[in-house]
Amino acid sequence: MSTNNKTQAAVFGASSITNIDFIKIINSSFLTVACDGGYYHFLKAKCEPDILVGDFDTLNENEIKNPGIIYKLSPIKDDTDVFWAIKFLMGEGYKEIHLYGCLGQKLDHTLANIELLSFMKEKGVTAYLHSPDNSYVLFVIKNEEVSFNPRAVGRISVFSLNEKTTGVYETNLKYLLNNATLTNSVPLGVSNEFIGKQSSIKVTSGSLLIMTDYNNLNV
Repeated sequence: MSTNNKTQAAVFGASSITNIDFIKIINSSFLTVACDGGYYHFLKAKCEPDILVGDFDTLNENEIKNPGIIYKLSPIKDDTDVFWAIKFLMGEGYKEIHLYGCLGQKLDHTLANIELLSFMKEKGVTAYLHSPDNSYVLFVIKNEEVSFNPRAVGRISVFSLNEKTTGVYETNLKYLLNNATLTNSVPLGVSNEFIGKQSSIKVTSGSLLIMTDYNNLNV
């Protein structure tokens, strides 16, 4: 683990964040990494990230003030700035990583960041991809079960990340699944609903992408 006492990390991309007020709050407890144009979120919030990384194709270097550490990357590289940041954090031992400003606007980067959720799951890292308004979050489960807050409300959607995901159970939701098979070509798991009971989703073999309100999680 890094020499600081923060156990969670937050990576900020250049996509939209509706309300930046939370940045100052998590800046005290999360290791924060701004990726290129993601630095503008910190300028608006009037605070500095622990780390600034990027090839600076979306950030004017003249606008950089006083981030903790700067890593300037070559524009000729295989990894996106966000992917570089994730691998850096994993190398530092972080096991929980939140992604902000990484969903929306650029569809190609959105899809890339969803793939990064799978990458981190494979490496044993808990990762959450937050929506621009922080109203919902995406995360991945693989060969495991996840339970939700008994007071969970609203909708939850589940998508197979594999050609075939088997042994899927959705318990105490409006629409139930019992040992079902989901595929990545039929969106059977879209827009289920919480019903005020202790609910859970389990997958026996494969990976599922789950989308719901972050407050619905037992974290």
